[in-house]
Amino acid sequence: MAFNHSLINLLQTNSVSRYLTAGNRNSFVQDLQIALFDLGFGPELGWNRYQTDGYYASGTIRAVMAFSKKNNMASNGLSVTPTLLIKMWERHETLDDLRILLNATSNNTLSRTYNLVNAGSFQNQSLRIIMNALGYNNVPLNSALRDFASKNGMTSDGFSISRNLAIKIIQKIAVYFGSSILTGYNLNPSPGGNSGGGSNNPGGGTNTGGGSSGGGTTSPPPSNKLTFRDEGSRLLVTDGRNSVRLVKRSPAGYAYWGSVTIEQYINRNRSVLQRLGVSDSAVNVMKSVSDNEGRLDAINSYDRGFMSFGIYQWALSSGELAALLKKVKDNYPATFKRSFGIYGLDVTSDTGAVTGSLSLNGNKIDIEREKEQFRDPKWAFRFWLAGQDPNVQAVEIEHALSRLMTFYWKPSQGVNGIPLNQIITSEYGVALILDNHVNRPAFVAPSIQQAMQRTGLTNPRNWGTAEEMRVLNTYLQVRVTYKHGNSGPMSDANRRATVTQRYLNSGIISSARGSFIYEANATASRSLDSNSNNFVKPPESYEEANYPNIAPFGD
Repeated sequence: MAFNHSLINLLQTNSVSRYLTAGNRNSFVQDLQIALFDLGFGPELGWNRYQTDGYYASGTIRAVMAFSKKNNMASNGLSVTPTLLIKMWERHETLDDLRILLNATSNNTLSRTYNLVNAGSFQNQSLRIIMNALGYNNVPLNSALRDFASKNGMTSDGFSISRNLAIKIIQKIAVYFGSSILTGYNLNPSPGGNSGGGSNNPGGGTNTGGGSSGGGTTSPPPSNKLTFRDEGSRLLVTDGRNSVRLVKRSPAGYAYWGSVTIEQYINRNRSVLQRLGVSDSAVNVMKSVSDNEGRLDAINSYDRGFMSFGIYQWALSSGELAALLKKVKDNYPATFKRSFGIYGLDVTSDTGAVTGSLSLNGNKIDIEREKEQFRDPKWAFRFWLAGQDPNVQAVEIEHALSRLMTFYWKPSQGVNGIPLNQIITSEYGVALILDNHVNRPAFVAPSIQQAMQRTGLTNPRNWGTAEEMRVLNTYLQVRVTYKHGNSGPMSDANRRATVTQRYLNSGIISSARGSFIYEANATASRSLDSNSNNFVKPPESYEEANYPNIAPFGD
């Protein structure tokens, strides 16, 4: 689960106290209530009665006070300070990692979940986050487990985790959360001793409560093994090993905002992306727009998309979901079968690189009545679970970057017949226009064209870094107000630019002209001719006809 971006925006704009104060009624209070519910403070909120009413009244005051007390912070609950909101954010960021540990402990699957011999596995990184929250920052995980066990009257070799040791870790971290955080889990200690030892399987992991090592071979159970528990505004869905709380949405369908960010994945699995042909330069560009996009395991089955999935919310209705799943099937057929194929879901033979169709049990899904079945929570669970798999996550990131192929190298999508790969060639510039294209596809080229006209820089062959930056700076001004017909300007244009600029200022991406390289192992940008500067090479296999234009006006 993700801490709502709107609350993060309040921090970035120094407006926390303006909106999160007793007596206010607004969407930010609603998001605060959801966060507090996630953190276990449903009883204080009066959740069963009021749920997310967006009114900062007695229930929200009680919940804020309770969180403050649990985290040793002074507050009368009448308002949320930036410091307090940051602490909520920090605690919220550990929730999915805590769920992994809770599920593994409750279901006695610790040895399958945590392969402590492989420190780089997803679940081990997840356990490290828990230990960091307990004060073991910059301490090797094995050493942290040994020290924790010793201080709590147990023994551990650091390469295995017993049920009793896991329960003690849970008890220590649960003090920062509300009372309902442990509801529904079996945390009775094992009889006989406090040993932290026990055998551990160093082989491939299995999906457990929101994580995946990517090496498991166990297929998820069929849909008749799923169980559902109504929790008011949420539905708990579990297969006995993995569980997710889906938010109910009106009039029908569910949502899960996601827990795994692009940046988290890239930090852990850059080598997987390289194997898919994604360059470090392109990875860094994707990283620099990550805060503007969704989470890798996000799902939405309540709107006109029927089922939307992943960082760009590729939708069933538009055919974009089928194109994504085709890439999963082509690159990782075993993963596709495990996640989708065993349920009869497939892609049709005419599915291309951008759009296509799905089939279920051999029948093409092409009318609304057939698409409606994907609002069922069992499909929300299946797509959420697929979103935990590193192979699926890698394809999502590569597929998001491949959006460039629908416009970046096309003369028809450029300025006066000049494709954008000859105009904007820095990592910083490509990040900005990719982000713009996701939001308002048709606005990129005309906004760049206006910027070129305003600066008088109309011939990119003569540009260096300084000239490109002048055009980009003007482009950022243009895109704030540029609109077409009934379609308004780019959403949150300034805020989204600020996100990318933060990565530029930290040195993760470059503003140097010619710095962007799309394909892994490709040579650097090549010259147009002896009198020109660099332009960005397309992938070797790129064929424009395979990448039709995206619908022009985005969201």
